[in-house]
Amino acid sequence: MKKIKVVVVGYGNRGQVYADYIFDAPNEIEIVGIVDPNPYKLEVCKERYKLNDNQLFLDWNAFLCEKIEADIVIDSTMDQTHYETAINILKAKYNMLIEKPIVPKKEQLLEIRDLAKKNNCTITGSGYQDIYWGQLITSITGSTQKIT
Repeated sequence: MKKIKVVVVGYGNRGQVYADYIFDAPNEIEIVGIVDPNPYKLEVCKERYKLNDNQLFLDWNAFLCEKIEADIVIDSTMDQTHYETAINILKAKYNMLIEKPIVPKKEQLLEIRDLAKKNNCTITGSGYQDIYWGQLITSITGSTQKIT
């Protein structure tokens, strides 16, 4: 079975919950990048997930410039930045799971939806990590892998 390559953008409480799924499914998930503006958190991630320096980014622009190969990017940034990060992640043609609230305005939500369609990206909104994570994995891989 191919491991699912994941980048987590925003390593706060929600981002850590997602990243820690690697401990439940080490044969199914591989963390290939962490993006967070806090250098201390990146050092923690480096040790916790056995990452190299070139997999750690202080901002999402730096990550997107590197064009890391990933099956899924998880946008668990601060709620007020979701629109900007989501648009740029989708412009880079990554599949994405985005935490709730996705965006505050209907127009922004429709723009995100339309860009995902245009770029053939899967996007899933989440508020319940375990449920939506499994749905996104299934939509990306086409299988019913269960991540517990």
